[in-house]
Amino acid sequence: MNKGVNHIHKAGLTVFALAASLSCSSVHTVHGTNPPVLRNTWIVKESSLLHLIPLESEVYFCSDGADGTTNCKRAKMTGADAAMNSEHSAAGSVNASSSVVRFNASAQPPSRCTANTTGVAYFDASTGALFVCNGTAFTRLGSTGPNHRSDGPPRSCKEVLERDNKRKNGLYWIKPGSKLIQAHCDMGIDGGGWTRCGSINEAAANARHVIVRESKHYLAAKKLHNASFCGKWFTEQAPREMLVHNLTKGEQYGEGQVLHIRWGDSPFTYLKYDSHPIELCRNLTTDVSYPNCRYAAHIGWADTTFSFTIGNVKTNYSGKAEHRLMLGPTVKRGGRGYWHNFGADSNKHNRRNSWHQAKAMGHFYMR
Repeated sequence: MNKGVNHIHKAGLTVFALAASLSCSSVHTVHGTNPPVLRNTWIVKESSLLHLIPLESEVYFCSDGADGTTNCKRAKMTGADAAMNSEHSAAGSVNASSSVVRFNASAQPPSRCTANTTGVAYFDASTGALFVCNGTAFTRLGSTGPNHRSDGPPRSCKEVLERDNKRKNGLYWIKPGSKLIQAHCDMGIDGGGWTRCGSINEAAANARHVIVRESKHYLAAKKLHNASFCGKWFTEQAPREMLVHNLTKGEQYGEGQVLHIRWGDSPFTYLKYDSHPIELCRNLTTDVSYPNCRYAAHIGWADTTFSFTIGNVKTNYSGKAEHRLMLGPTVKRGGRGYWHNFGADSNKHNRRNSWHQAKAMGHFYMR
């Protein structure tokens, strides 16, 4: 790192310790009591309390002079990626043409915050904030974007969408419990804001009748391989509705169809299978609504977590495959079963009780 930056670093400003590719041959000094006013520029000011002002994607290093003025130096970046030096890092990239430092988003601090890692910074996309190690702990220095809230990161995809209604389908950081997870959000179907809580892919497993087990933890999207935390979400987050996106190959198996199940202000009791009436059961793809929908399990299938019937069929029924809106999409921990039916009488394989011959694929969401 060249002399200009080292001088500031030795003066006590160690918030951004960029790799040696940082060139200050083009750094200039701006004198005055205030830093230059530029939109969205990250300005770090040397003082007893370090603070960050979100203003244009450039970096200004500022320190107070003995005469009471503030001297700001803008760093002109060169090279491709900021990398780890002997003590500090700025995880991200450096754009030589626009003097932009971009920090990679991270769910957790990149390292422990100690005296040796003072100045390490990372960007938390969920909160829209930059965190910097002050020698003992990572502290929030600033915030940008609509995801920032004083009450912390969003707890669900619904909250992500409420903070920014232009969000698209994809992965987002949410914090439904004590830890951040990266969840897949569907922001398009029926108004969006759906948190994916489970997935099944028997084709990838190269087997039929794969059990989608309920987890006692909130799982990152990449861990939802024939796994689910829908039960945990249902009991802890009090959702009002569920979405099931069937991706099982073949039109005859309802490929691409989406079921919308809403209990609203009258949730059923999880795993009780008391034939609780459901407010709305509807196939969004075929635009068919099913009357007299219930939370009910087939006889011998009392370990399935989310099973629903139509036509007023109640728990401990036998047969009646054409009345199974869903049977066994996920299974409680220690349970036995698999995804056996989808779509009730709209699926001819349900009517023949042969739906299970396919390799089931699909996703489950809550909102």
